[in-house]
Amino acid sequence: MKRVEDVTVADFAMHPVWEYVGGEPVLVPVTDLPVDSLQNRIVGVQVHLANGACAWASLCNISLRHPRSTGHFLTVSIEKDGAWFHLARYHDVDYDQRGPNQLAEFLGLPISSIFPIEYDLTGLVDVDSVLVKGAIPLQPQERLSEDELIQLALDVDEV
Repeated sequence: MKRVEDVTVADFAMHPVWEYVGGEPVLVPVTDLPVDSLQNRIVGVQVHLANGACAWASLCNISLRHPRSTGHFLTVSIEKDGAWFHLARYHDVDYDQRGPNQLAEFLGLPISSIFPIEYDLTGLVDVDSVLVKGAIPLQPQERLSEDELIQLALDVDEV
């Protein structure tokens, strides 16, 4: 068991999928892979930045059944030199402090070298889904209002 903030790249290299325990900010590794759901789980994988560079990332809120939900609720944290940057989504209140510009500053790269960020969960999930491979764009294809986001969250049985 590890607290969320204590999971490292070495932990993700050994166990790429971790599961929350009882709604607490504590994780346990999932050892029986591939999984058929990422609900209540974090995935640690190497992602590819737009410039072709690789970086370790933790991904959360990936629905393997609802692409639209993933598009709006996916969270990503990028690691550099042992530190993690938690990228805010367009609807997060601290977007101006943790948005793409701040990620670019954290990585020491221009935004054009970062986005889109591509990920591949092949081998980790056992579902035929378009979301096994995905990309995180600089800006979402659509922006939802607060009411629309709440309705989307309520309509989806798995995030």
